[in-house]
Parts: sequence; C-alpha cells; structure tokens
Amino acid sequence: MLLHLKAILKSIFTAVIIFLLFIAVCGIDAILGSVIVALIAFIIGYASFLYEQYKNKRTK
Repeated sequence: MLLHLKAILKSIFTAVIIFLLFIAVCGIDAILGSVIVALIAFIIGYASFLYEQYKNKRTK
C-alpha cells in the first residue's frame, strides 16, 4: 500500500510540474490544455507503476 501511495504522489508531483511548465510557456489562456496534459501525465505515470507491479508479480 505504501508503494502505491508513493507512486501516486510521484505521479501527482510530475503532473503538477508539467502543468506549471505548460502554463509558464503557453500562458494562462491555455489552462484547459495544461490540465489535460497534466492529467495524461498522471495517468501514464501511475499506469507505468501498475504495469511494473504486474510484470514483477508475474515473473516470480
């Protein structure tokens, strides 16, 4: 459970950084696009963790 929490927090942190960078580069007018990009980054980051857990469980 602690690994899942760590992965979620890491994915959220990555998404927030991407959100802030996207806002800094494109401006406040592109806030919807930055939210979508940050959400995709969060989903991909957590999905990567879940796939790695699945792969490790399968090889044991």
